[in-house]
Amino acid sequence: MSSVNVFRTLGGSLGVAVFGSLFTRAIQSHLPGTGGTDTDPNVLQKLPAGARYAYLHPITQGTSHIFLTGAGLCVLAFVAALFVIEVPLKTAGRPHPPTAPRTPPSAPPTDTTPVHASTVPCDTNGAPP
Repeated sequence: MSSVNVFRTLGGSLGVAVFGSLFTRAIQSHLPGTGGTDTDPNVLQKLPAGARYAYLHPITQGTSHIFLTGAGLCVLAFVAALFVIEVPLKTAGRPHPPTAPRTPPSAPPTDTTPVHASTVPCDTNGAPP
């Protein structure tokens, strides 16, 4: 069970790192006049509407590209999951051999001899089983 958590954590970390770097690359390559450098959010708030749009448009485009890429990967994973062959799980311990179905006895036993507590069942040689 712990391996499930490890791979889930690794997958989440790797996904955030990959999609974060793709998002940053998409934004910084399209920001006008920055040359890919960081911009201060306080400066962006003071810009006129047209200039602010020039900075916010790449962010919305980068976000939509990341979500479309993620959706495409989800579709590929779903299609791949359809081709996974189902394998039955193993049972604990050794498998039991198949047994023949039991049939009820045709008639009740006719021996009505009472059994005493001191009587020990024995085989034909007199030895206990």
